[in-house]
Amino acid sequence: MTIRLFAAYGLVILLLGLGYLGVSLAWRERRDLSAAPASGRQVPTGDGFLYAQFRGAQTGIPVVFIHGTAAWSENWIPTMQALELEGMRSIAFDIPPSGASSTPKGADYGRAAQGQRIKQALDHLQIGEAILAGHSFGGHVTFGAYEALGDRVKGLILVAAATGLPTQQGDPVTEAPGWLGALMKSEIARDFLASVFTHRFFTKPVLKMSIHNPAIITPELIGVYRDAVSFEGANQRFADWLPLLLTPTDHSLATNDDFYRAIKVPTLIVWGDKDNLTPPWQAERLKNLIPGSRLEYLENVGHFPHIEDPVGFRKVLMNYLNFFK
Repeated sequence: MTIRLFAAYGLVILLLGLGYLGVSLAWRERRDLSAAPASGRQVPTGDGFLYAQFRGAQTGIPVVFIHGTAAWSENWIPTMQALELEGMRSIAFDIPPSGASSTPKGADYGRAAQGQRIKQALDHLQIGEAILAGHSFGGHVTFGAYEALGDRVKGLILVAAATGLPTQQGDPVTEAPGWLGALMKSEIARDFLASVFTHRFFTKPVLKMSIHNPAIITPELIGVYRDAVSFEGANQRFADWLPLLLTPTDHSLATNDDFYRAIKVPTLIVWGDKDNLTPPWQAERLKNLIPGSRLEYLENVGHFPHIEDPVGFRKVLMNYLNFFK
């Protein structure tokens, strides 16, 4: 009888939790895609549109900024404004599932599909050459765009970029546990995890786990990250995307050292020396693999160099970009 009572209580708590998450989901997905900042616009692609923001002149090679997980173009605006003062042109896209871009047809969030979206958006904007800059999980997307654009890419900027590289050549790739793979096959489980993943109450704790100095986690910064997942349809997009994050199956790029060795464009690698999500050994591996690449560490910085040390980050960035002026 006691076990049944506990089971009943557990079911009630679970249902209340799901109901709460459902109500809070409806509240936080309160923004239509058209409510994105007026400083940007929707750029057509082959399977929808990418929302993009622009700064600087309309000529010259642009820096194309690609954000990380649960972020969006707004995270790059301070950097883009600084580049504008230096006479540089820049573009920042909202990469699905985050931000104000549309839900892709077929819900394909893989590296190749994301790279093609960026290529098609740049084609529509009649932009030929570009410098690609990717942060965190946006590193996957950046390499997808590098593959899609080919010789049109004139430079790479890798900011605490998640690549999936093993510690050294020959090490096995860490596979997701079987139970997690089974969980990702459940639509209910994915929906539930996505609703937790995008919940406003988790924004600050996640930032505190990733940023070395918690003093910079202001209400304004928290608000920017909460806004990234506040647009309609965000929960479904994240539910479709989560298997790519938690149970990746395409290791062809992540484990192929030769891919990195074949990169011939000037490459800047920027890392926080206190990064606990993409530890510094990952930066060292990239530096050793990409010919002629330059690695710059920012001191007492975690996983968000452009946010935790904006002055130091911009200095390193401009030293690199001056080559393209």
